[in-house]
Amino acid sequence: MQNHIIGMFKKFKKIIDIMMDKDLSELKEDYSQSSYQWVKGENISQVQHYKDLVNENGKTYVLFTDGNRMSTDLLEEFMIRVEK
Repeated sequence: MQNHIIGMFKKFKKIIDIMMDKDLSELKEDYSQSSYQWVKGENISQVQHYKDLVNENGKTYVLFTDGNRMSTDLLEEFMIRVEK
């Protein structure tokens, strides 16, 4: 019985991973279309250029070419999208 339950959880995890990969690839396409300008914080007015989008411990981050990153949960509070 325990092996059956473990097997079910592994199948669910695989399905969730597939769904997250799809969502992440769609988000990457969206976020990669723009650069981002700080409108709040110590980097105000600086422009950041998109490098990648990653998921770490259930959080999604936009990585920028200068090595900085921003949680997608906070992005709209601190940055605006600008043309590349």
